[in-house]
Amino acid sequence: MITKFNDFLNENKLDDLLDKISASGIKSLTDKEMEYLNNASQGKYEDEKEEEYEDGFRSSESVIITCGNNKIPQLKYSHHGSAEIEGELVYDGSVIFGDKYYWGYIYCDDDGNFDRAEFHTTEGVDLYDDGERYTVEINNFFKNEVCGTLKKT
Repeated sequence: MITKFNDFLNENKLDDLLDKISASGIKSLTDKEMEYLNNASQGKYEDEKEEEYEDGFRSSESVIITCGNNKIPQLKYSHHGSAEIEGELVYDGSVIFGDKYYWGYIYCDDDGNFDRAEFHTTEGVDLYDDGERYTVEINNFFKNEVCGTLKKT
């Protein structure tokens, strides 16, 4: 399932931040996330706009993709931005797998085809270590559902 946010973007972003706090504590929030949370608590919301950062990443309309394979624990990808680095397309995002939150990157070739993914918790635990028995399913999710969707946008 793919969700693109406009009118209800803020509610989902807030849910993501609360999930992150639940999984990793409030100190895991970035300054920008903390500012967003403080504004949200006061009822102040800002629309997200595409933005380019110094490292070449561009943030864009938020996209959350939920794994369609119900034989594995909850698996969702939240897209934060993308960049082209040394001939690779790199997607920056976060993953919820089961009850843990992971941050990292999906690497694709210049045509947007999946190559590899690297996601870790704030404690450094690798997604593929936690999901060892689901490696094929996780890779298929990134290849078919995430990269397949993002290369269309």
